[in-house]
Amino acid sequence: RRLQMAAPTTAATIVNSDITANLPSLQFENALSEHEKELLCLRVRSHAITVSAIAQATYLVSVFNEARKFIKQCSDPVQKASSRLLQTQQVKNPIQVGILGCGRLGRQLAQSLLTYAGVLPSELKISTRRPETLNEFSQKGVDVKYDNEWLVASTGIVFLCFLPSNLPAIAEGIAGKISEHCVLYSFISGIPTNRIRQLLRHETIVRPEISWNPDKAEDNSWDVNIDTIRALENEEVAGSTCPIALHKEDYVVSTSERWMTIAIYLIMNECGRHHLPKDETLDIVNRSFIGKHAGLPDTLKESTLHISRRQLSIEDKGSSGYKHVNIAEICEDDNLNVTKTFLENMTMRQNMIKRYLTIFDKFSHWKGMRPAKK
Repeated sequence: RRLQMAAPTTAATIVNSDITANLPSLQFENALSEHEKELLCLRVRSHAITVSAIAQATYLVSVFNEARKFIKQCSDPVQKASSRLLQTQQVKNPIQVGILGCGRLGRQLAQSLLTYAGVLPSELKISTRRPETLNEFSQKGVDVKYDNEWLVASTGIVFLCFLPSNLPAIAEGIAGKISEHCVLYSFISGIPTNRIRQLLRHETIVRPEISWNPDKAEDNSWDVNIDTIRALENEEVAGSTCPIALHKEDYVVSTSERWMTIAIYLIMNECGRHHLPKDETLDIVNRSFIGKHAGLPDTLKESTLHISRRQLSIEDKGSSGYKHVNIAEICEDDNLNVTKTFLENMTMRQNMIKRYLTIFDKFSHWKGMRPAKK
């Protein structure tokens, strides 16, 4: 579990992966013309966007697993009683994760999920046209095959990691066959999310809105020579990937705060799918995102989560829980109460950032790189 075969190390023993670091004549930049060197910021942009996108996807899976653990405790009277009396943390109800398309981006995402999100190989499925190239994952126990229909029908969240040009053909094969409650998380660039929804005939599709700061991309502070896993071991890099990070103007790339709001409503829908009442749903949301029980200071309140009727997918008048939220509508709304709340409440925001960083801190602590934060 989580790279058990890896040997613990310290920050002092980590070496730079760039073997040309002290050999200027062999470095990538040496062969470029002056005009081409002006475009080096695009290399930084690409690397920073990849690291940010993978970090956020990893966090989302981690939050789903945390929330589903609480859901299981609430749904099972025995587990519910034992968790209160014994404070047990052994309950697991992991979401099944799928990766559709596994080139360079998909590989890095899979490694990040296994490393940081606590995803076990048995909880990860990959569909790719060349499964024989992913022996590194199949040997660990990851289910790797070329079967897109199987993937979208058997997982709770699927990451779309294929090229935009492949979308029409893939959509033809899986449209109408995606599990009703499955969350599709798109890394597909250049195609509007609404168009993807139309082609796949599926409502719950999420895509991060990442922008970049060209001035910061030119100051050479971002190391493009390390992979995503090692990049996220750096506390400052991991912090810069948080959608609600402070001082975003200092980072190479940043993500819209709305991403965190969407994540909150995804977890609310997950609670609603298990027919939890409002008080338990609110408690799970606060524990998952803030690390505090509902009702305590600086936590989300029921009034904070209120949305308009058009943002509801169903009425479900007989339910005592929250109604199902139309994620497509949420993705288009810039004025949601919950977003304003955690941006204006600095204590709440800092707790949410701390919660976000916890998954990366735990791994670095395990490796002996830095003490775990409390």
